[in-house]
Amino acid sequence: MRVCPTEAIRVWGGKALINDNHCVDCGDCFRVCPVHAIYIEQDDFETIYAYKHRVVLFPSVLIGQFSVDIRTSVIYKVLKDLGFTHVFEVEHGVDIISKATDEYVKFHGEES
Repeated sequence: MRVCPTEAIRVWGGKALINDNHCVDCGDCFRVCPVHAIYIEQDDFETIYAYKHRVVLFPSVLIGQFSVDIRTSVIYKVLKDLGFTHVFEVEHGVDIISKATDEYVKFHGEES
Protein backbone atom coordinates (compact mmCIF):
# COMPACT_ATOMS: atom_id res chain seq x y z
CA MET A 1 0.00 0.00 0.00
CA ARG A 2 2.76 2.42 0.93
CA VAL A 3 4.53 2.34 -2.44
CA CYS A 4 1.44 3.23 -4.48
CA PRO A 5 1.85 6.83 -5.73
CA THR A 6 -1.91 7.25 -6.23
CA GLU A 7 -3.07 5.40 -3.10
CA ALA A 8 -5.02 2.99 -5.31
CA ILE A 9 -4.48 0.03 -2.97
CA ARG A 10 -6.85 -0.38 -0.03
CA VAL A 11 -7.51 -3.26 2.35
CA TRP A 12 -11.14 -4.29 2.80
CA GLY A 13 -12.10 -7.30 4.89
CA GLY A 14 -8.48 -8.36 5.19
CA LYS A 15 -7.99 -8.39 1.43
CA ALA A 16 -6.01 -5.84 -0.61
CA LEU A 17 -7.91 -4.37 -3.54
CA ILE A 18 -6.70 -2.07 -6.31
CA ASN A 19 -9.00 0.72 -7.45
CA ASP A 20 -8.73 0.65 -11.26
CA ASN A 21 -9.83 4.28 -11.45
CA HIS A 22 -6.81 5.39 -9.43
CA CYS A 23 -4.16 2.94 -10.64
CA VAL A 24 -1.72 4.38 -13.19
CA ASP A 25 -0.07 1.03 -14.00
CA CYS A 26 3.32 2.09 -12.65
CA GLY A 27 4.04 -1.47 -11.43
CA ASP A 28 5.55 -0.41 -8.10
CA CYS A 29 3.21 -2.69 -6.11
CA PHE A 30 3.98 -5.62 -8.40
CA ARG A 31 7.72 -5.16 -7.93
CA VAL A 32 7.68 -4.93 -4.12
CA CYS A 33 4.96 -7.40 -3.09
CA PRO A 34 6.79 -9.89 -0.82
CA VAL A 35 4.36 -12.75 -1.53
CA HIS A 36 3.85 -12.09 -5.26
CA ALA A 37 0.11 -11.69 -4.72
CA ILE A 38 -0.24 -9.09 -7.47
CA TYR A 39 -0.58 -10.19 -11.04
CA ILE A 40 -1.01 -8.09 -14.13
CA GLU A 41 -3.88 -8.71 -16.50
CA GLN A 42 -3.13 -7.65 -20.02
CA ASP A 43 -5.49 -7.37 -22.92
CA ASP A 44 -4.48 -8.98 -26.16
CA PHE A 45 -2.93 -6.14 -28.16
CA GLU A 46 -4.69 -7.42 -31.27
CA THR A 47 -8.01 -6.18 -29.85
CA ILE A 48 -7.11 -2.65 -30.95
CA TYR A 49 -7.82 -3.68 -34.52
CA ALA A 50 -11.50 -3.99 -33.64
CA TYR A 51 -11.60 -0.19 -33.69
CA LYS A 52 -11.49 2.10 -36.70
CA HIS A 53 -9.68 4.84 -34.76
CA ARG A 54 -6.79 3.61 -32.62
CA VAL A 55 -5.39 6.55 -30.69
CA VAL A 56 -2.25 6.48 -28.56
CA LEU A 57 -1.83 9.31 -26.06
CA PHE A 58 1.51 9.54 -24.32
CA PRO A 59 3.38 12.09 -22.22
CA SER A 60 6.14 13.88 -24.11
CA VAL A 61 8.61 12.65 -21.50
CA LEU A 62 8.46 9.32 -23.35
CA ILE A 63 10.40 10.92 -26.21
CA GLY A 64 13.15 11.91 -23.75
CA GLN A 65 13.71 8.28 -22.80
CA PHE A 66 15.28 7.58 -26.17
CA SER A 67 18.76 8.44 -27.37
CA VAL A 68 19.13 11.82 -29.08
CA ASP A 69 20.01 9.83 -32.21
CA ILE A 70 16.39 8.62 -32.43
CA ARG A 71 14.22 11.32 -33.94
CA THR A 72 10.68 11.98 -32.73
CA SER A 73 9.34 11.20 -36.19
CA VAL A 74 10.83 7.70 -35.94
CA ILE A 75 9.07 7.09 -32.61
CA TYR A 76 5.77 8.26 -34.12
CA LYS A 77 6.30 6.00 -37.13
CA VAL A 78 6.94 2.96 -34.93
CA LEU A 79 3.74 3.65 -32.97
CA LYS A 80 1.80 3.86 -36.24
CA ASP A 81 3.50 0.69 -37.47
CA LEU A 82 2.24 -1.01 -34.30
CA GLY A 83 -1.29 -0.26 -35.47
CA PHE A 84 -2.25 3.09 -34.03
CA THR A 85 -4.02 5.41 -36.46
CA HIS A 86 -3.43 8.58 -34.44
CA VAL A 87 -0.46 9.47 -32.25
CA PHE A 88 -0.57 12.43 -29.86
CA GLU A 89 1.52 13.74 -27.02
CA VAL A 90 -0.94 14.60 -24.23
CA GLU A 91 0.61 18.01 -23.74
CA HIS A 92 -0.84 19.09 -27.10
CA GLY A 93 -4.22 19.18 -25.38
CA VAL A 94 -3.06 21.93 -23.04
CA ASP A 95 -3.47 24.59 -25.75
CA ILE A 96 -6.97 23.38 -26.54
CA ILE A 97 -8.02 23.37 -22.89
CA SER A 98 -6.38 26.74 -22.24
CA LYS A 99 -8.21 28.39 -25.15
CA ALA A 100 -11.53 26.78 -24.17
CA THR A 101 -11.05 27.97 -20.58
CA ASP A 102 -10.32 31.52 -21.74
CA GLU A 103 -13.46 31.51 -23.90
CA TYR A 104 -15.57 30.14 -21.06
CA VAL A 105 -14.30 32.79 -18.64
CA LYS A 106 -14.96 35.56 -21.21
CA PHE A 107 -18.53 34.37 -21.64
CA HIS A 108 -19.38 33.29 -18.09
CA GLY A 109 -16.95 35.24 -15.92
CA GLU A 110 -14.39 33.91 -13.50
CA GLU A 111 -16.87 33.19 -10.70
CA SER A 112 -18.96 30.58 -12.59
